[in-house]
Amino acid sequence: MDNLFMKEKIIGQFGQEFFDAVEQKTDSLYYLNQGDREAKFGKTDNSIYQFFYCNLDESWFEEGDSSKVIYYFEIDEKGRIENLSIKKHTLPEQKIVAFGSELKTLVTEMPDWSPAIDFGKPVRQGYTFPLILSHNQRNKYCN
Repeated sequence: MDNLFMKEKIIGQFGQEFFDAVEQKTDSLYYLNQGDREAKFGKTDNSIYQFFYCNLDESWFEEGDSSKVIYYFEIDEKGRIENLSIKKHTLPEQKIVAFGSELKTLVTEMPDWSPAIDFGKPVRQGYTFPLILSHNQRNKYCN
């Protein structure tokens, strides 16, 4: 469903005046940066990719076939990262400990996130992040 469909349904059910009041309140919350939202890193959706791809040691990136790593972390109420763990990977087992160590080091250097907001209050949020360790991916975000 798109927003226009939902708008029409809400106006049909509750009336234009109700819809306008809710829209005005929502807009004011977002303007004050208090509307419900997901945790956010940087200024664009690509900021997190740029951070990791451009700061991981280049030796992790492969030509041709590439390894994949999916990791999870939580952003606390102050925007700090906690509880980093690798959930899945295609790295050779002998490399995963070193890669995990480098990820943890990068996370400690990472600027704080804007925390998730729920009902106007900062809340903890889990985040799952995939990395494809290829030169193509690195070049996509670091040039």
